[in-house]
Amino acid sequence: MCEGVAVVVSGGSRKSVMEEVVLVVIKEGGVTIVNEDGEELEVSGFKEVSVDLVGHKVTIVTE
Repeated sequence: MCEGVAVVVSGGSRKSVMEEVVLVVIKEGGVTIVNEDGEELEVSGFKEVSVDLVGHKVTIVTE
């Protein structure tokens, strides 16, 4: 499978916030990530979002 891990970087620290991520939705004002169980997490105030398809990682940098 191609699930990934979502990591939030804030103030220089990194925190894993969700595993088995299958969907990333980027909208004005926020990012919504969804895992394979359908659980959702919204992150607002992001500065950058990167998706590493080979490394199976979504990195969200907040302001």
